[in-house]
Amino acid sequence: MKRHLVYPIHFDTRSRVLEDEQSTWTEEAKVLHRENRRRVVEGIEQQFGSRDLEQKVVDFRECRTLPFSIVSYHNRYYQQSRDAFVAGTYYPAATGACALGERILNHLVIDLREEFRDTPDYKRVYRKQSFDNWSLAIEVLSNWSALRGDTPQTFRQLNALRNILIHFDATIFDNERALALEALSLIGRLVSAQFGFFGNEHWWAIPGTRGAQFISKDAEKDVSA
Repeated sequence: MKRHLVYPIHFDTRSRVLEDEQSTWTEEAKVLHRENRRRVVEGIEQQFGSRDLEQKVVDFRECRTLPFSIVSYHNRYYQQSRDAFVAGTYYPAATGACALGERILNHLVIDLREEFRDTPDYKRVYRKQSFDNWSLAIEVLSNWSALRGDTPQTFRQLNALRNILIHFDATIFDNERALALEALSLIGRLVSAQFGFFGNEHWWAIPGTRGAQFISKDAEKDVSA
């Protein structure tokens, strides 16, 4: 019986290695942790340079784990925004993350709309080649049950942040790092919810496939899945 296998995946868990060691660890675990941390720091230095290395290590850690995600159109630009943050270019990191949010909305609407030709919302989006109205795209995708969990609210939060960053607001000069981190965090939540590889979503409902994710037959038939 044929099943679609979700492969490959994209992720980065190195930030966990930069977390502080715990007093409850054995000495052996502490030594291993320090060695792994040294290697990660060396990698950061090789990629981003030695200037302000301590801050770059802090920023890399605060980006947190790159979510386990299927490989799709969002991976490259999400990685670029994270890299910009670690490099200390916080405004490009923030605006890049917000632009990616709009791009994800566009892709979802354009990729899915032909599957919903019989719905009233199809007439609202079928002619457009791009969407800058986040509210419209979020509403339509929500009506199609294409957004998972609290994703609609996360998109709205990212849109509000985008407006602060793009339209003139003098306060961002003193707050650009925090805004960038917030934008990256929101994108991380979107990627995890919409493109996450591991989870308890109903389309993974094939038991006994530990280490691999197959799309269930019922989910293949259900477009909204």
